[in-house]
Amino acid sequence: MNYIVLDLEWNQPRSAAELIQTPFAFDSEIIEIGAVKLNERFEAVDEFKILISPTFYTVLNGRVSRLTRIYKGMLKTGVPFPQAYREFLTWCGEEYAFLTWGPTDIPVLMDNLLMHRMSLDSVRECYDLQRMFGNEILRENRQCSLENAMKLLRFPMERGHDALNDAKNTVRIAGFMDLEKYMEEYVTIYVNYEEDRAGAAFAEKEFSNMTQALKDPDVVSFSCPYCGADIVCEEFVPSGTGKTLGYASCPEEDEFLLRLSGFPAAEKGIHVRRMIFEMSDDLWDIYQTAVERRDEKLREKQGME
Repeated sequence: MNYIVLDLEWNQPRSAAELIQTPFAFDSEIIEIGAVKLNERFEAVDEFKILISPTFYTVLNGRVSRLTRIYKGMLKTGVPFPQAYREFLTWCGEEYAFLTWGPTDIPVLMDNLLMHRMSLDSVRECYDLQRMFGNEILRENRQCSLENAMKLLRFPMERGHDALNDAKNTVRIAGFMDLEKYMEEYVTIYVNYEEDRAGAAFAEKEFSNMTQALKDPDVVSFSCPYCGADIVCEEFVPSGTGKTLGYASCPEEDEFLLRLSGFPAAEKGIHVRRMIFEMSDDLWDIYQTAVERRDEKLREKQGME
């Protein structure tokens, strides 16, 4: 098994008017892939970096250029995303898992694959080292930026917003943690991502609020990817971060976490984006924390009446 510490840099539309809306709201086109390969002992054994010539947002957003120091002329030397990704997968090897700093890179990767009509089968087990660092090292349920984590550990930092440099920085932090001890607890496996992102029945619906959305069968139901059973999620709770979490299980006792996010619609309501994950120990902790927070607020409210 190879562990691929992955970082991506992406371009974005320069205005809301430029945002691609079909087949979904696509706002992050990958222009650079950087990665470090770790062996089974979590030792760095190889590096990968490639520039990508954009297909959808061909004019660089000025803010992106300033952050990444990637400029128009440089992207002329890049290759199309499908070619770059195939080269990347060849480099990854047959058995691998992705490790990232934060929860954003993997959905961005999957969105780019979908936009290029490529399979998501290459996205397997994923691990969020940022959350692992916060819980196991800081002992705090909060996000810590890569830069701040490097400062806390007093590690010298390669220039940020360079895909390979950020992957190297992440490897240094990973070396401070007992990955073998923590990995199983923090595994992330995405479920039905393509169906929810590119063809969800509720994607174009407008809801007045999340409460109304939770009454829509299309929002709260899905098919189990393992046994095929229809699942209806009935246990939802606000996460405290603007999202709504739901717990569901199938007749074969496979368990899932649903995460719903609301985004402003054209009128006054919201659109809903749904992400489904195979339940892990870490995701269960997230869900239970939200349940406890909700119950505590209910007790406080009852005490005031």
